[in-house]
Amino acid sequence: MTRERRGYGRGQLLPLFALMAVVLMGIAALAVDTGYWRYQQRLEQTAADAGAIAGAAELAYPAAADWNAAAQNDAAANGFTDDNGVTVSVAAISPPTSGTYAGNVNAVQVTVSRKQPAFFGAAFGIAPQWIGATAVALLTSPHTCVYALSGGAMAIQANGVTRMTATTCGFASNGGFVVPGSTVTAALIGYVIGPYPYNGQSYPQAQPTLIAPNADPCSTIAGCAYLKANPPNSGSCLNATPAWSQTVTIQPGRYCTQLYVQGATTLTFAPGVYEFDNGMNVYGATITGTGVTFYNGTGGGSLTLQSPSITLSAPTTGNTAGVALYQNPANTAIFDERSAVTNISGLMYFPTATVQNDGAQNTWSLVVASVLNVFGGAITVPPTVNQFSGFAHPVLVQ
Repeated sequence: MTRERRGYGRGQLLPLFALMAVVLMGIAALAVDTGYWRYQQRLEQTAADAGAIAGAAELAYPAAADWNAAAQNDAAANGFTDDNGVTVSVAAISPPTSGTYAGNVNAVQVTVSRKQPAFFGAAFGIAPQWIGATAVALLTSPHTCVYALSGGAMAIQANGVTRMTATTCGFASNGGFVVPGSTVTAALIGYVIGPYPYNGQSYPQAQPTLIAPNADPCSTIAGCAYLKANPPNSGSCLNATPAWSQTVTIQPGRYCTQLYVQGATTLTFAPGVYEFDNGMNVYGATITGTGVTFYNGTGGGSLTLQSPSITLSAPTTGNTAGVALYQNPANTAIFDERSAVTNISGLMYFPTATVQNDGAQNTWSLVVASVLNVFGGAITVPPTVNQFSGFAHPVLVQ
């Protein structure tokens, strides 16, 4: 009787062990699968961080630059390439639509997700799981809107009663910053050599500060980089000296000889790219143009504008989006602006040339010059435009 009971007890242990084995497998599934998912999530977080930082950095450039592409590229460089949500999703948003930085135009949010397999868990009917990580990066400081790339003592100089205003961005000189008698109101003012003490200058906002030299930002600006790699070649030469009337419309294309205009009441440039082989000289005409890019080539001619009023805006789409005036770096001819009033929206790119203002009241968005000379008048950068990054830097905030 005792033996029978003992045998019966031993037989009951088998199903108990089977049940425990199932439980142990479940624990293994939980430990191994979730551990693997956690490891993959850390990799996704790295990719999301990199994408957010890259995207936020692009916010400092003109609208032609693509913060979304930058975020996607950096996420891909860290092993996560969006495949339209089949197995990987990389979603970039600016401004974020939720959270602490919702609506902040200086922020980029990136979420990286991947469908992760279930190894042991598959035996228990657990399907592959979408695991994700999110990061937010913020462009934390004002941008540079006016560059002077020359390392000379007078890289940025102003004489006479001059106003230079950029309340949400900065002036950056790779050389000196010499502005006697001027009022400079800017979020940041940077110089590399100096400073030069003069009497009479005023800095209502930021004070001049020592900075590291800035590189030419063209390669990071889509429209500028395109023109550097693809100089326009529009084909046959257009008539550069047509019969002027009270109102003249100029067509885009190639002008092989200097485009010379004198006395026309209104000169309108139709949208498109204008290639000047030997520069342009406009005297006395009111100039307007929407969606235009002026490309001054290697012929050595300068862009000289002496007009009562100039209003130009860069294209918002296409290969040259965001670029209003571009001078080939091989051409060192001065850009001489002597108009009464100018409003140029878009990049003005003269990396090896002097940009000179003689007494005009200027509203300029973005300037890259070798040297900036301001002789009276004013330069104002609107607070609403996108500027270049120089002082600005993106940081992870979430």
